[in-house]
Amino acid sequence: MRLDAELAHPAVESLEKYQQLLDQVLHKDARVDNMRSASDCAQPALLLWVEAVALALELEQLDESEVEKVRRRAAEYHPDGLCPLFSDGGCRLEQSRPLSCRLRDPRTPPSLDRTSFAADLAAINRQFVSEVFHSLAPETKQLTVAESLLLDV
Repeated sequence: MRLDAELAHPAVESLEKYQQLLDQVLHKDARVDNMRSASDCAQPALLLWVEAVALALELEQLDESEVEKVRRRAAEYHPDGLCPLFSDGGCRLEQSRPLSCRLRDPRTPPSLDRTSFAADLAAINRQFVSEVFHSLAPETKQLTVAESLLLDV
């Protein structure tokens, strides 16, 4: 799928809001970053559009050979397997892991109010979808990590 650059341009604000929310979660309790294992990355994560596009944009920051490897793994992804980003005991896009991945871990400290962050994420996503798709709602409301990595942004 290709997101038209003209359409995506207004979405900069909502992508920035998403990054601020992600930073807020990490600042609230840094342990969220260290609480992951391969079994966590074997559970399919569904991402909202703003998360999916943010992840696809971050993928583009890797060198070309790394992008190709990740996209190949994403194209071959099966829901029973590991996340296409999981490699060598960690996430290839560690600092950009989606909020959905970070908050779904049952070991996430109770000091994090998941409900509040989820509500904020939903609001940011509504703004993003409105800015990018205008009145044409996307066919799907959520994407897998693999689908996100295959977006042409």
